Amino acid sequence: MVHPTKNPTINPTIWCRLWEYRGKNDEDQIKHLDMVLIDEKGDSIYAEVPDDILSKFQPILHEGQIISIRRITVDRAKAIYRAVDNPLMIRLNQQCPFLADVIGKITTVSNAATMETSSGTIKLRRIIHLVDHSENMIELSLFGPRAQEFDGDTVYEVGRKSHVIAIFVGTSMKQYKGSPPFLSGTAACRWYVNENDVTEIRDFYKRLPIQAEPVKKLHLKNHEEIQRQIETKSLLELREINPFDHAGFKFECTAVIIQVAQNQYWCYPACTACGSRSIFDGGKYHCSKDGCTGTSIEHRYKVCLIASDTTWQLRFMLFQDRAMQLIGKFAEKLLTTYRKSDTPLEISALVGQKFTFIVRVLPEKKLIAHDPMFEVLNIKKIFGKQFQIPNVQIERKPASSTTATSEEHNLPPLVPICPKPWENK
Repeated sequence: MVHPTKNPTINPTIWCRLWEYRGKNDEDQIKHLDMVLIDEKGDSIYAEVPDDILSKFQPILHEGQIISIRRITVDRAKAIYRAVDNPLMIRLNQQCPFLADVIGKITTVSNAATMETSSGTIKLRRIIHLVDHSENMIELSLFGPRAQEFDGDTVYEVGRKSHVIAIFVGTSMKQYKGSPPFLSGTAACRWYVNENDVTEIRDFYKRLPIQAEPVKKLHLKNHEEIQRQIETKSLLELREINPFDHAGFKFECTAVIIQVAQNQYWCYPACTACGSRSIFDGGKYHCSKDGCTGTSIEHRYKVCLIASDTTWQLRFMLFQDRAMQLIGKFAEKLLTTYRKSDTPLEISALVGQKFTFIVRVLPEKKLIAHDPMFEVLNIKKIFGKQFQIPNVQIERKPASSTTATSEEHNLPPLVPICPKPWENK
């Protein structure tokens, strides 16, 4: 049974029923998502997902799923239409994470390779592909010690001749921008592989065909391998990068910050659910990302700097993590002293400093822009303040007109070609 506490936890819990509440008309929009949960003791409780966070939870909730929930809100049950006889109910909220258990057949396993996170730290990662009986596949990423502890070599060898069935417990659903959702296994994750005394594994195995498809091996490149493949370029060479042809490519460059870009805010209101820009409208914030219904915000960095290396000068964008690495203070902290239209001293202090950046070209949204803009993915080296700032004279030649070109080459006049007269036969 669940009792109201400051920070209650349910562990483990099974979603035994799941339905959408749309009001009197089934054609109306979903007002909230409803569930009945059962814990390991057999006690049940009604739970509800409000409409403003449906996009976060609806794609990953399924009947029969075993999960752990933390930081839930416990209220008194509704007076009427109670799904179960329980005086309490649960409401999921924006800050309510949960852990899920998953069972499937392993079809692919990778090596454990080092990777660089968005915060710049290096840790191990191993990728596993799981499929159900309908051949639906989901990717599971094991991180840190869990990536090393998983015996991928044995799974691959056994899987060359027979099925490999696994249960992973304590995983969480993640999704990066522009990529499909995947399962993440960190400190809380454990697994059971081909254990015959586990009923769920035996039942899953009985429904598989006798002939087994061999488990595939996936090679992940280590962080060091990826770094060696990053091409070093001057800013003049980066200027020639095509934003469409080189989207996602990483490059290394070394330059001195010569200016903070003018007429640009150094922070923006970010949706706490997905990190996208939020727009203030109708007295509250609304996330600009399609499908996201988040209304709470936090201000994050979006600092535009101009840098030079004596060959050219380009604009570089530092988002939250990279800006925090150099500034050392949260954007919310600076907003207590400065306005968005001001340039904080903590940011202007970057002018004159020299860095080696790992960058990628940003999508070209303004096609009239002369030069591409780059996002700083990693700060590889900090040289410190420079006594001399590179001075590059930027000259842009106006495009010559067709008339001028014709006169320059003294071309003969064009011969007009008129249509033939039409005859009605």
